[in-house]
Amino acid sequence: MEKINDLFDQEVTRVLDAFPSVYTKDDVVTLLSKLRTNVLFAYDADKQATELSTDDFVSFLDNVKDGVERMFNLCNVEYVDYDSAEFSIDYNNRITIENVDINYDSVTEGLTEIVETQFQETFGNLIKK
Repeated sequence: MEKINDLFDQEVTRVLDAFPSVYTKDDVVTLLSKLRTNVLFAYDADKQATELSTDDFVSFLDNVKDGVERMFNLCNVEYVDYDSAEFSIDYNNRITIENVDINYDSVTEGLTEIVETQFQETFGNLIKK
């Protein structure tokens, strides 16, 4: 929208800077036609820059999924609190895990980092600064 306003401002400035004269109807029609063409071109360029394709979104989801898999496969952070594990002895002297805590803060931080990184890589050009 800022670019469209700039186009109007440029045309007003050109008229004000022009040699003083009486404009004919043809001059005004030419000026408005040229301005309309420039505005439509600017609008189409802005519209194309803000459209999101399904392929972009699918790519984003795939990258997040891959990042999550890497996070759990190659992690240095302990997501499971092994010290909290509770065991019991069942039938035939089998040891079973009754309870184990998960470090949700570590999981949340890792997922947040992955989503932020992938969002920036995929949609960074659409973010207004």
